[in-house]
Amino acid sequence: MFALVLQTMVPVRLVSELGASPATASAYFSAGGTGGILGAVVARRLAQRLGQNHSAWLCLLVTAPFALLTPLFDSAGRIWLAAGGYLLLWAGATASNVAQVSLRQQLCPPELLGRMNATMRFLLGRAMPLGALLGTVLGAAAGARVALWVGAVGLLLSCLPLLRLGVPADRQPA
Repeated sequence: MFALVLQTMVPVRLVSELGASPATASAYFSAGGTGGILGAVVARRLAQRLGQNHSAWLCLLVTAPFALLTPLFDSAGRIWLAAGGYLLLWAGATASNVAQVSLRQQLCPPELLGRMNATMRFLLGRAMPLGALLGTVLGAAAGARVALWVGAVGLLLSCLPLLRLGVPADRQPA
């Protein structure tokens, strides 16, 4: 949900408030897409090395702090620093997602896989428009930069419960 707050407000901050070109905004989002591809490429190796369950939460926990770079951009130099953070954030999120889906499918009884997948898609799919709405409301009320801070800090705080996970590693690949 908080990732959508960021995604909703980055173009507003970049183009409307800082006067960046649409090409700069596109390059910023392309960094996230590149990170997603990199995360997908390394997901299997990370799961083999760390175990699927550890990979599922550790990838996200390690890369979530890079979201804090997003609200800092106020010049061209910082935009590229934030884009680098965005790349790392999405690399971790994608690797984590691959491991989570693989782990859920491994742990779920075969006769319940369809229901489990439908339930997860329903729950996660409903969080996206709520995040976009939250970003829009915050941006309109307090400005895009404040909304970006809320999104970045919210994303980081949402990872804190992951610190309490102590599941023994299973060495199954993603």
